[in-house]
Amino acid sequence: MPSIKNKWNTKYAQMKHEPLADPDVVRFYDLVPKGRALDIACGRGGNAIFLASRGFTVDAVDISDVALAPLKEYPGITPFCQDIASFDFGKNRYDLILNINFFERSIFENIFLALRPRGIFISKVFTYKSSMNPTYTAKKNELLELYNKLEIVYYNLDKNAKAILVGRKER
Repeated sequence: MPSIKNKWNTKYAQMKHEPLADPDVVRFYDLVPKGRALDIACGRGGNAIFLASRGFTVDAVDISDVALAPLKEYPGITPFCQDIASFDFGKNRYDLILNINFFERSIFENIFLALRPRGIFISKVFTYKSSMNPTYTAKKNELLELYNKLEIVYYNLDKNAKAILVGRKER
């Protein structure tokens, strides 16, 4: 059985289109002043590139070195090729944290601790209403429960069975 890293390397090697920023990241990124951002499971870096082009300093983490290779050329982006479970989130390090199309319950407390006061967290994940493997999907209202320490700025379940949550760390 191929490793997870090999699986994602193969997937990203086959992609030919340019990476794009998620529309909800574009919609909500400016709720926080420019600063330091973390893009979790960034893939080919569409969101990281978007944020860096708007003045953010971005740490982009993904398990795929194939996906991350082009990001080494972008000013303002530091790629980290590793499993997110072993990433050092730090404390009060980020003004903005993105978690788009990736769901890993074990990192939720790390995300909260890594946000600076008044920092923004944007999460968009598949839910129980999707046909995805339940291990990688949020249960009904799970994002709201997991991030109840944040002030919820926006929450929605969209037509594609994805939940989006935008939260702010109060202090």
